[in-house]
Amino acid sequence: MSKELSKNLSTPTPIVKWSEQWWAQATPEVRARRCTAHRSDRSGRRCKNAALVFQTVCRYHGGASKNAKHAAQRRLGEALDIMAKGLLTIAQSAESESVRLAAIKEVLNLGGITAKTSVEVDASVSLKPFQEILAGIAPVTREESRAARGVPGSPADRHALAELDAMRHRDIIDAEVVSESPARPATTDADERKARRGGSGRPKHAERRTEPVSKRRNVSADPLAGLDPDDALAKANTMAGHARPKRRDRGRR
Repeated sequence: MSKELSKNLSTPTPIVKWSEQWWAQATPEVRARRCTAHRSDRSGRRCKNAALVFQTVCRYHGGASKNAKHAAQRRLGEALDIMAKGLLTIAQSAESESVRLAAIKEVLNLGGITAKTSVEVDASVSLKPFQEILAGIAPVTREESRAARGVPGSPADRHALAELDAMRHRDIIDAEVVSESPARPATTDADERKARRGGSGRPKHAERRTEPVSKRRNVSADPLAGLDPDDALAKANTMAGHARPKRRDRGRR
């Protein structure tokens, strides 16, 4: 047990990146790149993220905003003189010739002095493949093409070509003028509905409603007409009994 404890104590704990311990052990140049903003949890602790390039804050504290980008560009413009001075120092005191040459070129580019470059441009317009094929076609007749290739022409071909030329030069027959049939008078939707309803202009169900009820139902207006006096009295009593509701004795149950 003591061996395991001593082994755990001897093993160094890895340092988490962007932690306070990591920033404390970093170099002064790296510590200068730390975000200067403070956390928003009201603890007052400083942000552990690194600031953006030419910025003093990270992306989470406004480093990617437009104002921050403009400020970074302004600081970069102010540092151009320092960079140019460093390039001049490298161009004068560097041991390697390639390094001095690269520094001299950068200084000349910053000063606006650049070497002239010439670019050759072909003025001829390049044709597309189908345009090249069409350009190679000669405007000659079929007989001239066959004669140039040494292909003998057959009598049948010559006869067919002669008939084709004759048809081309043949007079065109004038077309015969035919008078058109008189147009039907225009009908409206109202006329069509009137024709379907029989010419009266009213629907059939409306015409049926105009008939008397007695005629339409084929019943007499007086239900007791044509009955004997006794039958008429019995039927009247029956109709009166059906019309009046029967009274019930609510006390008897």
